[in-house]
Amino acid sequence: MKTYKSFMSFTLSLALIFVVAYASSYFLDGGKEYISSLYALGRGMPSQNLFMILWGIVYGCIVIQMSATISNRCLRRGIKIWILLLATNLLFTLSYFYLSLRYLGISLILLSLILLFILTAFYVRNTRYLWLFSIPILSVYGYSLFLSIVIQLSSL
Repeated sequence: MKTYKSFMSFTLSLALIFVVAYASSYFLDGGKEYISSLYALGRGMPSQNLFMILWGIVYGCIVIQMSATISNRCLRRGIKIWILLLATNLLFTLSYFYLSLRYLGISLILLSLILLFILTAFYVRNTRYLWLFSIPILSVYGYSLFLSIVIQLSSL
């Protein structure tokens, strides 16, 4: 039964991440000309392949943490924060790239970073090693926030 719960929690986590990643990529496709202009200027942007690998690692770490959160009864309080985090991730790509609402996008990624710090503190208190998967997630979100602010300030 424990293996079944672990498998189902992993499947649910993977499905949620797939939906968010697919919807985010749809919004990114709508903002392709903006992204191309950023790469043309070279404003600290990593190569597109590196960015895809980084987000793949982030989504993998999120799946691991979410599946552990869903399968462990003591950690299920963190599900609400995960839902908020995935929603802000989706709204960030919608507002920043698709709708070109840059300040709203920056505030949403800042909110995502705050939620990630809350989740990391929750995992530090309640698990032994699960919080370690927050390190790459926090790093990429922090870099995304920094990059968004630098791009916005340089366009003023």
